[in-house]
Order: sequence, then structure tokens, then C-alpha cells
Amino acid sequence: MFNPTVLHLISGTDIDRPMNALTLTHDLHRLFGNFEVAFEPVQNQAHTYKIDYVKTKRIWRSYKLPIIRKLYITPDRNIEPPSPELLEIHRAIGRILHLSAAGEHIDRVIQDMENLKGGPVCSDGSSRIGEYINYKLASQLGWTHVY
Repeated sequence: MFNPTVLHLISGTDIDRPMNALTLTHDLHRLFGNFEVAFEPVQNQAHTYKIDYVKTKRIWRSYKLPIIRKLYITPDRNIEPPSPELLEIHRAIGRILHLSAAGEHIDRVIQDMENLKGGPVCSDGSSRIGEYINYKLASQLGWTHVY
């Protein structure tokens, strides 16, 4: 949707290529997966990024961000660096979620689904059972994003 030319980079088994890999701590991986942290390219410096919270004025910060990091590139380039296009799309999605407050809505939907766990399904049809099933299947398969 944001850049159809990169669809082939994340389709099928290509999603697991090194250009789509980042080595992050568990907590930073969670923040990145939740679109709370993004990588912004530093101008005129190849493979160098400012890593910062998407919501730059957030009160609670588990990491001292922003920081600038140059990504390690192997001399023979046998491991591709992360795709700048995918990092930029990720950053754009994070900004949209933050600025539109859609992220908060998504968090509420997920919390509602978690509250369904072991709880009753309402006979009036108000339970989001389809969304809950998608969420639980994605959790079981280890997916961090549900589309």
C-alpha cells in the first residue's frame, strides 16, 4: 500500500532474508514490532540511522533514545544490510499509527481480544470472535503483525 514496488521483498520466503533482519534486544524488538521505535536514515551517511521513538515526546522511556548507529556491513557483503525501503515504510506506518491514534485503537482491540480468553462469547454478536481467532492464530504461529 505504501510502496508496492517492495512487495516482492516481503512476500513468501523472502521475508526471512537478511535484508529484512535486525539484531535487537528483546525489548527493542517488541518496541520496533509495535511501531513505537523507528530507524530514520542519516543524510549522506550510508547505512547510518537515527533510532528514536516514533512518539518523540513520550514520557516513559525504557531506552535513552535517540541514538545514531551505523549498521555493520560485512567486507565481502555476503550478508545484505537491512533494506532502507523497508525501514522507511516501517517508520511511515509508525508515524501514521501515532498521528492518527490508530495504534491506540488497535491496542484496545487486542486488549478486548485478550479479555475474551476464557470468557463468554456474547450471544448478541458483540464479541469480536473472528478478530480474536486471527489474533490467537497469529500468536501461535509467532507472527508479530496481523493483517
